[in-house]
Amino acid sequence: MNLPVMTTKWPSLNALKTFWYVARCLSMQEAAAALHVTPTAVSHQIKGLEEELHDRLFERRSPGLKLTASGEALYRVVSSAFNDLNAGIESIRRKSSSKAITVAASPLFASKWLLPRLHLFNAKHVDIEVRVVTTPYVDLNDLDCDIGFKFGRTAKSYSHFKSEALFDVVLEPVCSPSMLARYPLGKGGPMGEAPLLHDDDADTDSWVPGWPTFLESVLKVEGTPGRGGLHFSSAYMVIESAIAGHGWALAISEFADRDVAEGRLIRPLGSSLYTEGHYWMFTKKTTEYDPKVRLFSDWIKACIDVADEPAVAEQSQACRAAD
Repeated sequence: MNLPVMTTKWPSLNALKTFWYVARCLSMQEAAAALHVTPTAVSHQIKGLEEELHDRLFERRSPGLKLTASGEALYRVVSSAFNDLNAGIESIRRKSSSKAITVAASPLFASKWLLPRLHLFNAKHVDIEVRVVTTPYVDLNDLDCDIGFKFGRTAKSYSHFKSEALFDVVLEPVCSPSMLARYPLGKGGPMGEAPLLHDDDADTDSWVPGWPTFLESVLKVEGTPGRGGLHFSSAYMVIESAIAGHGWALAISEFADRDVAEGRLIRPLGSSLYTEGHYWMFTKKTTEYDPKVRLFSDWIKACIDVADEPAVAEQSQACRAAD
């Protein structure tokens, strides 16, 4: 682990805490009572802090004290720091005592990967409440969650989270059985004359391939066939539209597994394309050692470890056993 390099020598935390109490009430006696120490001990802490900073922090008056300009500046900094520290500690305490964990994911990951397996975790850990928050773009800077799942070529840096790669993103063409019956393979192209369903977020970058890239690099078809198809701003809607029989979808393999296993989708071409993208799991650093968060993240990784099983039912059994 690379620890941050401290270039400034800090005063003792106890001295700063004592200063904070004295500055709030401007009284050595009141601060001493709040800290459960003697006024003499408080006076020694303040004197030592002033000597270390080479500056006066209080003007001694009768009665009471008054902050100097340096004291006021230090009080603003220390007050903000201790208030943030208190809020963070209380948040951790509340979460540690709570039986709930919060998980953030896109609708696609939540519906196609997480939810079909989540009942297995619940059955094993009935005392842990899992709250799933879905949002199209999972921005962990704006979400209060313990674990988040995101797609990307690299793991975006979030200062409060650690990241782990879960699985590579592999794309494959899928369609419903009814679509294949209406548009047989090979007539007018590899997928017949069937319409293609488009994710408008694809092909905006070379590492997020869409139909043009897939057709050219995998099926060796130049250009997009001149037939209409629906366009969506959500990969989840692309898969749902394919299930409804509206056309062929270019789906992430992991997210089509259950629909294929249960007969809603088929993979007639048997072709696929590895992308530069990955799905990542982000765990909040303040809760990663919380036993219930650790149980959930370990369970997720156990499910990934059996992801090469040929059927979702077998995956579920292996995931249950690993749990």
